[in-house]
Amino acid sequence: MSKYDYGITQFNKNEEKALTLFTMLESDVSEKSIEFIDNIGIPTWEENIQIFDELDRIDGLYPHS
Repeated sequence: MSKYDYGITQFNKNEEKALTLFTMLESDVSEKSIEFIDNIGIPTWEENIQIFDELDRIDGLYPHS
């Protein structure tokens, strides 16, 4: 698996994990939701920003202009 494919796979897993917040909020806004945001949601979205930064540095990913 290429570095790009691995990064996108990890990004998608993180996004899926972080988006479970919306399911939680549909049923109840509680301390559990806030803990999820702090401990799961924000860290995984921050990790995804790092993944995109790393993917952006892959040589040959973009055609040369």
